[in-house]
Amino acid sequence: MKQPLQTAGRVRLPYTRRRSDARCVTSLSRLPDVPELNSYDPEFFAGHALLLVTDTTASGSLPPILHTADITDGHGTVRLQCVTQDMATWLLWAEVPVSWGDLSWAVANPALPPERLSLY
Repeated sequence: MKQPLQTAGRVRLPYTRRRSDARCVTSLSRLPDVPELNSYDPEFFAGHALLLVTDTTASGSLPPILHTADITDGHGTVRLQCVTQDMATWLLWAEVPVSWGDLSWAVANPALPPERLSLY
């Protein structure tokens, strides 16, 4: 089942190494220490979750956006859209149903055209 995603926020992280992961956070205590996430409180997590995607793209000048989440058999794959020029690591998030916290997640490679997306 393909679900459209709306990027609720994004922040550029210091580039230290190639990173790519996705996870669903269902409580305030599990949020990373990123100032841009400080507006989320326990009331938000009572009925929602945050899908956090960390991905290194080949560009820091054109930030990626969350595109869709494909959910199949307890697993979710987040697809990003981006056009890139120079290396950067991004943290993106979307507000999603709390039930998505039970899924395992992966990120589709944004460097490939849509017909050739693969997991890494």
